[in-house]
Amino acid sequence: KWFQDAAKQGYAEAQHCLGMMYKNGEGGEEDTAQARKWFQDAAKQGYAEAQHCLGMMYKNGEGGEEDHAQARKWFQDAA
Repeated sequence: KWFQDAAKQGYAEAQHCLGMMYKNGEGGEEDTAQARKWFQDAAKQGYAEAQHCLGMMYKNGEGGEEDHAQARKWFQDAA
């Protein structure tokens, strides 16, 4: 609950943690689309760990279409 509240308020670290929870199915069913959404919210704020996770999701087609150009962009941002 704390992660959700903080994530909804725009706290990038909480958004990243919530993304990890959705990706790994912690506290409920795995939901890669939701994971990707939360990673993207945190990544747009410059949170490097989320940028890396988002790049991996695009690279592997998790939570949506595979997109190597987007993967490269997020990996570069994270570097």
